[in-house]
Amino acid sequence: MFHAVYCETQKTASQRLLDKHSRSPALHESMEVEKLKSIAQLIVGSASLYAIAIVAVLSIYSPSAQGTPVSLESARIIEVRPYVDGSIFFTLDAQVLCETTVFMIDSLAPGRDQMYSAVLAAFMAGRAILVEASTSTGCTGWGTKLQSVYVR
Repeated sequence: MFHAVYCETQKTASQRLLDKHSRSPALHESMEVEKLKSIAQLIVGSASLYAIAIVAVLSIYSPSAQGTPVSLESARIIEVRPYVDGSIFFTLDAQVLCETTVFMIDSLAPGRDQMYSAVLAAFMAGRAILVEASTSTGCTGWGTKLQSVYVR
């Protein structure tokens, strides 16, 4: 009973306060402006959080943020082609990175000989490999330059 009377008293007091303010146009207008400011701050705050979330997600999946794209799946080498300029191209049996099956070991890469040895060893043994695209070029499709090869 006490709770019901208390709530009714609070309701009437609130109603009287609203009635009083509704008679004062300047006060009523300033309250409306404050409400609109609060709503605008919420919207801008939400938009800012949304924008920050988008930037965070994009930076996580951006090749430059990751350093370099690395294949998450392994594949077997089905063809190795050394070229006269010293570049080595090889073909995998599946697209595991950069939407291609053909990758290149650059003739000027510092670890070229070691990568070539790993590719030949994996090819001859029939072992699967993972590939890592070059940090300087990233994914370029067919013939993407590599900076490392993982033999599984």
